[in-house]
Amino acid sequence: MMRRFLYSALLLAFAHVSIAQETPLEAGLEATYSESVDLFEDGLYAAARVGFDELLESNLPTQSFLKEESSFYRALCALYLMNENSEYFLTYFAQTYPLSPRWQEAHITAANYYFNNRRYKKVVQWLGAIDQQDVASSYRSEYYFKLAYSYLMAKDVDKARNLFFQGKDYKGEYRSHHRYYYGHIAYEAEQYSTAVEQFKLLVGDDRFGGVVKEIHSLGSCPRGLPRPVRGGWEAAGGRRPPWRARDPTGSGFAPSAVSAPPIIKAI
Repeated sequence: MMRRFLYSALLLAFAHVSIAQETPLEAGLEATYSESVDLFEDGLYAAARVGFDELLESNLPTQSFLKEESSFYRALCALYLMNENSEYFLTYFAQTYPLSPRWQEAHITAANYYFNNRRYKKVVQWLGAIDQQDVASSYRSEYYFKLAYSYLMAKDVDKARNLFFQGKDYKGEYRSHHRYYYGHIAYEAEQYSTAVEQFKLLVGDDRFGGVVKEIHSLGSCPRGLPRPVRGGWEAAGGRRPPWRARDPTGSGFAPSAVSAPPIIKAI
């Protein structure tokens, strides 16, 4: 409801500026836009796209407000409908309207969609295009986690480690995720003191506390931790570290069972 109010306010402001020279055709296009936004908000993406396509095929200037907004919504409709050309429409919007206030929003929406569908290289492509300094502080923890995790799944451990490190001190829902995976990577690199330090911070955590509970008594002595050996954990008698055996995300380094956060619509 709030988003509809904001869009109505934008349209009123637009109309106030141009009312003197507004034609019946332009008034009709504004009505089409408003109706299409309402359909989009109601989840009727196929119906909404009909109106946005009509606006994009009109004689309005490419850089007009209505065409810019319609291009954005058309891309999202195609994405949510899983149309094959959805990425083309997203790319078209990003390239045609690089100064749009929707530019970052489009990248985040695309990245969230691909993250939920475990297409991690696409997440890297869309989130990686955003300048980290431009990311809002309220979203930064999630931004770092999704980008770091996607790099990890793409087997770029160095970039993943750096991003988990940057994100672990941001407060928010993903703080414990950062600490867990940063510790996990440290353990794999035999940096046991760093691993134990991170796991201790997760004791009592709602999601990860049960996993790291056994680690709390190990202290910081690497000798208290099972060491990876050539041939895998089974070659060491089948003994797995407790956090690996009962990974609360269901993944460890395997992405297939990760319960991804829901798609975030910043619109």
